[in-house]
This record gives sequence, structure tokens and C-alpha cells, in this order.
Amino acid sequence: MSRSKNFRKYIKKRYDVDGFDMDGIHKITGTKYDPKGFDEWRFDKFGYNLSGFNELGFNRKGVHLNGTEYDYRGIDVEGFDKKGHDKNGFDREAIHKVTGTEYDENGFNNIRIHKITGTIFDENRKIAKYFEFKREMQERRKGICGTMEMIKRRRRETELRETKPWWKFW
Repeated sequence: MSRSKNFRKYIKKRYDVDGFDMDGIHKITGTKYDPKGFDEWRFDKFGYNLSGFNELGFNRKGVHLNGTEYDYRGIDVEGFDKKGHDKNGFDREAIHKVTGTEYDENGFNNIRIHKITGTIFDENRKIAKYFEFKREMQERRKGICGTMEMIKRRRRETELRETKPWWKFW
């Protein structure tokens, strides 16, 4: 057998029991979703699992696993508490609870842009205290959790390590 035949045999696609390869592509559909619309982690494109709940424990109607519209921390599906404020103190209309304006005490609005500089930095070049808020809310709206992406990446790296001979890493 020639070297090229061995190499072709080595790089042949391998699929898990659900039909996904190590890149998360399904062998029948050729996309990251199977014919039923679920990815390799059994979540649909909106972030809901087979039981109809997302990673935060809310179903499509906004009801948590505990039967109420709030999770165990008192936060609803959109990230607001029972009084209607997010973790930075802004309500659904983007008004801060302490100042009563669209800016907090440090001059940042709900998407963490400073009122004077127009950036994520204030006049002293200090970054917004809760800068992660914007990214976190974008991920929630997409129904994606960053930790799940990290798990997928680690799984692919582990599978690659298991399938690739040790001498190929040096």
C-alpha cells in the first residue's frame, strides 16, 4: 500500500452515534443540524433542547423549570429581576434605577457606552465596570452560552488528540 492510500485511509471522516463528525457537521444534511433540526449537543437553532428548555432552564414561553417565570436567582428569561432591573440597575426602557436617567452614576448607558466619550472608556480612560454585560445579553438573545462553545471546542480537541497519533503533534 502506498503512502497516499494510507493517508487517505487515515483522514477518512469519522462520525459519532448521532451522525456528526468532529467538526460538528452532520453526515446526512451536511450542516451543523441533523434532519430533526438539532445540533450535536441536541439543541435546536434557537438554543432549546429536546425537552424544550434552553441552557438557562427556560422554555419557549418563558417559564422556568421550577414552574415560575423566574429562575432560582429571581431573574427572568430576558435577564431582569422581579422589580424589572438588570444586574447593572437598568430597567426594560433603559432607565437607571438610581439616577432616573439613561446613564448610571459613572456616565455609562445600558450598553456600556460613556455619555461624553461615546466609547467604552470614560474621561480617565477607565473601562466600563460591567463591560461584559453587552456580550452576555447578545449571547442570551441568540440562545447560546459561551461555556457550551468552550465544551464543544474541548470535545473536538480531545477527539483530535485521540484520533491523531502522538508523533504528529511534535
